[in-house]
Amino acid sequence: METLVKLFVFRLAYFKVGWNIFDFSIVLSSILSFLLPVLLNAAISFNPKVIRLLRVFRAFRAIRSLRALRAISFLKSLQVLVEALLASIPAMSSILALIALALYVFAVIARVIYAKLDPHHFGSLPRSMFWLFSLMTLDDWSKIWIQNKDAAPDIFAFLFAFLFLESFVFLNLFVAVIVSNLDESSKRMERLRKRDVHAAAAARAADLALPAPTPTSTDDPPPTGDDRSADIDTTSSIDVDLASTVRHALALEAAENGLATYYPTMVLPGRQRAALTTYLMHLAALEATGAAFDAHVEVVGWLLDLLPVPPEAGGPIFEAPT
Repeated sequence: METLVKLFVFRLAYFKVGWNIFDFSIVLSSILSFLLPVLLNAAISFNPKVIRLLRVFRAFRAIRSLRALRAISFLKSLQVLVEALLASIPAMSSILALIALALYVFAVIARVIYAKLDPHHFGSLPRSMFWLFSLMTLDDWSKIWIQNKDAAPDIFAFLFAFLFLESFVFLNLFVAVIVSNLDESSKRMERLRKRDVHAAAAARAADLALPAPTPTSTDDPPPTGDDRSADIDTTSSIDVDLASTVRHALALEAAENGLATYYPTMVLPGRQRAALTTYLMHLAALEATGAAFDAHVEVVGWLLDLLPVPPEAGGPIFEAPT
């Protein structure tokens, strides 16, 4: 039902989001796993050969278990993890190629040097690659060393170099790449969250800057020239406050998210980039403080306008009650 509603609302734009495509494929596979056995059972009376295909399509029942993966579409943390894994595929493929190349080189060396001493493990190139691949899990490497340490004392150095390179360097690179991409995805989500917070703060500041609506009556006299000019001044001051608030929010966002987000072509050394970021933060704070000061000055001006005009003779402003 959710997929149908989204298709009705977004139409073809629904398939522009990767998570929507994933959700649609899960729903479609679940529908096929439910309908195919029913259709095949109905077609048995017409074509006996369909009975053989029934066993094949029974495997579609296992696809129903994929419906649990739809939880990824609702949980942001799982989305971050999956996106990090998908972003790690190119780097992981390169590391996998290095592992395969190193495995082939060590297998050739083991085949040439230790084939006669230990034909069970290194008698042929495929056998050498198989046993070296099993040694990458650090399992039973000591047995091979114990069996061949008397006839080939240098086998310990060979096994040590292979295990150090494959198990402690290349395999740990997998974890490093995944952790790096996961950290980058988390930072990106945090930047998006901060952007939403700043946008909400700017919206709240804009709402506070707008004047409260005052009820008007038909008996009020039309505004004079001074009143119209005061309204224009008030509106212009509100626009200035709103513009300064938006500029402050954008400058603060640019400083926090980094200059590369808004100026990707600008290349600066690390110290200059940090100094420019600090300058933008102070500039945003200074502009916000100036806007707040102007607002306070305007309020003081409004309060002064409320005071009565003193008499021309220099007498007291407020007359004592008689």
